[in-house]
Amino acid sequence: PLPVSALLKRHKLAPKDFVRAVFCAPDARRHREMAGKLGLDLAQVQEPMFGQVGDTGAAFSLILLAAALENMKAGDKLLLASYGSGADAFLLEGVKELKPWRAVKSYVESKKVIKDYKKYLGWRELVDMVTGRRRPETPTPSASAIWRERDKNIRLHGVKCRQCGTVQYPPQRVCVKCHARDDFESYRFSDRRAKLFTYTLDCASPTPEPPVGLAVIDFEGGGRMWVYLTDKDEDEIEIGMPLEMSFRKLFTAEGVHNYYWKAVPVRVRESG
Repeated sequence: PLPVSALLKRHKLAPKDFVRAVFCAPDARRHREMAGKLGLDLAQVQEPMFGQVGDTGAAFSLILLAAALENMKAGDKLLLASYGSGADAFLLEGVKELKPWRAVKSYVESKKVIKDYKKYLGWRELVDMVTGRRRPETPTPSASAIWRERDKNIRLHGVKCRQCGTVQYPPQRVCVKCHARDDFESYRFSDRRAKLFTYTLDCASPTPEPPVGLAVIDFEGGGRMWVYLTDKDEDEIEIGMPLEMSFRKLFTAEGVHNYYWKAVPVRVRESG
């Protein structure tokens, strides 16, 4: 409560001045106790969703913040508090009503239930899953290469030719259509929907969720990309199905994380 008390004192505010309060706690009981210590009414407190998503660690307060912002209006004051390697408290005030493209509630409603507990243990690396196939050790990702190629791999930016308008990924120096050279503008693919053009299922490669889905997808507005399919039901995959991009951690080697994008079937309901 100390960072929150200091924040209130600095801005001459009282707990009743906040429309919504977001803060983290290890469990539902401690969360209710913290609300009382902060002098907050339970109606002001953002639902912690312990029963829906559990304790998400460092992301806990940010997930609740996203949920709180869905109903924030101009002039509303919001309290955000978190801890971990220190404690932080923030005062947020709405400038205008937000209309988020996606809602946290939609993500929760779109969840898929894992029927096999052994699969869950494998995903969480709580047990060693023996695949029966030998593969060389995963090479350590190059931190300098990750930084150098962050636009392409992290932000998922391709290019759009200024001469003919052709969209392409990965970024090129020579346009694949009109052959113009070094005349492109950056083009973002991460928030664009796509359709499945063709795919194959690899049953031999070791993976936490066999089989491995390899796909060629076509983006709305142009652009084609080769990606992995994930969060898929093998029996539901079909040519032309709608897809969207999802940012995933591929692997960790010697403490270095390697991230990239995968395609997932559209399951999330858009807000509004």
